[in-house]
Amino acid sequence: MIKALAVPTSKNLQPLSRYLGEQQVTHRISELGSNQVVWVADRSDVARVKSGYERLLSGELCHNAEGLSSKAPSPSVSWSLLHIWRYLKAAPLISMLIVASVIISLLNYWSGQALFYVLRVGSPAYVLESGEVWRLITPIFMHFNIMHLVFNMLMLWVFGLQIETRGERSLLVMLIAGAAIFSNIAQYYVSGSGFGGMSGVVYAILAYCWLWDRLMPDHAYGFPAALMGLMMGWLALGYTDFLQWAGLGSMANTAHLSGLVFGIFFALMAKVLRRFN
Repeated sequence: MIKALAVPTSKNLQPLSRYLGEQQVTHRISELGSNQVVWVADRSDVARVKSGYERLLSGELCHNAEGLSSKAPSPSVSWSLLHIWRYLKAAPLISMLIVASVIISLLNYWSGQALFYVLRVGSPAYVLESGEVWRLITPIFMHFNIMHLVFNMLMLWVFGLQIETRGERSLLVMLIAGAAIFSNIAQYYVSGSGFGGMSGVVYAILAYCWLWDRLMPDHAYGFPAALMGLMMGWLALGYTDFLQWAGLGSMANTAHLSGLVFGIFFALMAKVLRRFN
């Protein structure tokens, strides 16, 4: 999402949030350090947020808070097809990745895993010699159970959306493609080609957002640090026998770890390039 406003946490933004809801502005408010940050899905709404904040400072929104509350749209209206369309329009890359993952995962399931043999990764030497270079990336679209698919798509949507809607689509393309190739090759050399999923890419995006917020707090994504702790715990859990004992199967741990490493490296390189630019 796009950062529209940052104000001290001591300021009550409830009236502003109600006002934005009344104006059908899709937004969220998060805490980042000592500030509250207002995020919007559409860049054209930034001016409306700032205008609303000026009205809040003048006392106008506080005086109208009760009226706004009574007129506030219900969640079903807030998350109408219009709002969903605005998100999809703001993030076509993430939207296409999610649609492709769902379709390919379903087709692979219905074909009895036949599609897996077309899209699975191979050795880099074979892939380059045969010209089937797509195999270095396509395993990220294949998920073998619904929980794996839903979780990865949710993480991709929430955090990939924040990168793309800030006008950083080219950066996101490089991050996703690089993480896919790096994590797929790393996992192939550990376990062969019998794996799939977007997890390596998701770990790269999470690691990138987490480190970027610490390297560049003035241009942060608002990534929740607690989530990184949770993901690190899940990564560590994958190296134990607990998941198999619980009937959840095995994980592509090397893809997860290599995606994490790539995301950290990418954040460091992005900061260096930003300094030179």
